[in-house]
Amino acid sequence: MERGMRLFKEYWLYCLAIILMLAFLAIYLNQNKVLGENTETTSGEVVAAEEEVKSNKEKAMTQEEPKIAKEETKETSASPTTEKPKRVEETEKVVTPAKKYITFRADGLPEYAVEYIEGDTAFTVMLRLAATKNVTVGYKQYDFGKMVTQIGDKKAEDTYYWALYVNGGYAIVGVEDLAANDGDVIEWRYESWM
Repeated sequence: MERGMRLFKEYWLYCLAIILMLAFLAIYLNQNKVLGENTETTSGEVVAAEEEVKSNKEKAMTQEEPKIAKEETKETSASPTTEKPKRVEETEKVVTPAKKYITFRADGLPEYAVEYIEGDTAFTVMLRLAATKNVTVGYKQYDFGKMVTQIGDKKAEDTYYWALYVNGGYAIVGVEDLAANDGDVIEWRYESWM
């Protein structure tokens, strides 16, 4: 009887695992379907994305002004009546904030360090890399968000797509919703869903 109950429990756990995997697969395939969709990127989308990157840069520039620390050096003499008092010297030291970086990796490309700007997303980081390092990037706008269709010379076609990982784990949100932080590793892997 005990063996029968154990087998019964194992059977139901196995069935539950299969049901969960099928549900995740259905959600994944529904979000990544591209049949019948036009995958060309319009110049308006690229211009809008470039303007978003530019506005993020301007925000960061106005928020992070260098801090100036003033030091006063006063020199005194032993006998104030015989010598003229020496002038007070003021020196300025400019303290610049340390730059922050995000590591960008993609199959078929070298690793890049992209400067982090507050408010960055994985999408803005990728566009900044494309603009500064002359890396080809293609994407398509869908109702659910943007989908990356090309990085470098590799295009998402047939069963292959660009999978987004952050800090070694599969991203659970889209490229434009994934908030990037200083020190993050954003990685694009060219994978097949089969």
